[in-house]
Amino acid sequence: MADALATIYWDAKIDANDVEFVLAPAGTHPNSQMWSSQMLGNHTMWILDFDCCNTMSLDQAGIDQAAAAFYRNDPFYPRPASDNDADIALWRVFRPRFLESSRAILGHDSTLPRMMLDRLEQLGEERRRAVRSCSKEQS
Repeated sequence: MADALATIYWDAKIDANDVEFVLAPAGTHPNSQMWSSQMLGNHTMWILDFDCCNTMSLDQAGIDQAAAAFYRNDPFYPRPASDNDADIALWRVFRPRFLESSRAILGHDSTLPRMMLDRLEQLGEERRRAVRSCSKEQS
């Protein structure tokens, strides 16, 4: 997912708004990458639903646009600033992989990947505080 999002943001220059990542049985397509796990067996990942995507600029405005789309998407994306241990562990894997994939596309001097991750973490923290505040008000 980190590799795919880096490619979508930096190579295709679109915000990935409402795209869906789907795990599927491993196919025979020569360009598909296969993974194996005890739970799922052999599988691959497909990306669907590009109909709501918009082009994005490679600057702070584009970062803000893509980060907003990241949080509008279904809650199956890695979430920074979570209270859930599994989410925290997933973010710790996602973050360096996204940086690595982004550097392969943009080069090592680009600040865009770190800007994107910083913005996602900032929005994640804002969302976590809002949920906690709402929970306290309801109790």
